[in-house]
Amino acid sequence: AYEDDNLAVSGNSADAFLRSLSTSAEIEQYISAEDDRPAIIGFFDLAANKQDFEAFEQLAEKDSEHYRFGYTFSKEVLEEKHYSGCTVLVYPVSRFVDSQYDKTRVRYPFKKISHVASLETFVHQKALPLVGEMTLQNEQLYRNIGLPVVTVFARINHADKASEQAFQGLLKRVRAVAVKFKTLKFNVADAKAYLRDMDQKFGFEKVYTQEPISVGLREGSIYYAMPQKEFSEELMEQFVLDFLDGKLEGIKQYEDDSD
Repeated sequence: AYEDDNLAVSGNSADAFLRSLSTSAEIEQYISAEDDRPAIIGFFDLAANKQDFEAFEQLAEKDSEHYRFGYTFSKEVLEEKHYSGCTVLVYPVSRFVDSQYDKTRVRYPFKKISHVASLETFVHQKALPLVGEMTLQNEQLYRNIGLPVVTVFARINHADKASEQAFQGLLKRVRAVAVKFKTLKFNVADAKAYLRDMDQKFGFEKVYTQEPISVGLREGSIYYAMPQKEFSEELMEQFVLDFLDGKLEGIKQYEDDSD
């Protein structure tokens, strides 16, 4: 039984991977506390949603390295939010959410969590914006989604004003293409961090001596490289269309896809 709102069903403290939140202010603070990992917030009626919380707790324990999980049992918060029972909200990383294309939060469509796998799939699919930045730290989020991933490799330096402006402009250009394809996921990544992958996995040429914007596509363990020309939305869109039409020849990499 629950003896305290800070205790998980098992009776052990869940705060290592699952944060107990008592007020709306705490929830908002927790959501905005990081800008690298998506936040997953569960609202549960203590008496009616024990099994739902157990499922939520299981997912939090499994996926807390890449997602932040918080929950509340507060009747006051449930009443304030007009939630009658089990409600789960997914908040993508806010700095990449674009109001034209993305929602700041997405609600799990069911009132019960009948299967952990169902919630997990939903979280994986909804925790990413239309186009975000892939890093070595969050790359697993893009592997989790189970879709082909299109990555635009460019030099990124958030500390430099001109570079940051160029990065934001590139995000906008990639979004214009990404919105047309629902069965793929798009991101932008720092080429410097991925030079080895660009060279050895995608097969790009002269990655260590040149700095063009390069576009790669990964489907499972097969890697495709767009011919390195001056970047344009039209070329990237045609590259994706050629992939969907089966016209591209990729490079098979024998690797552990769970890395």
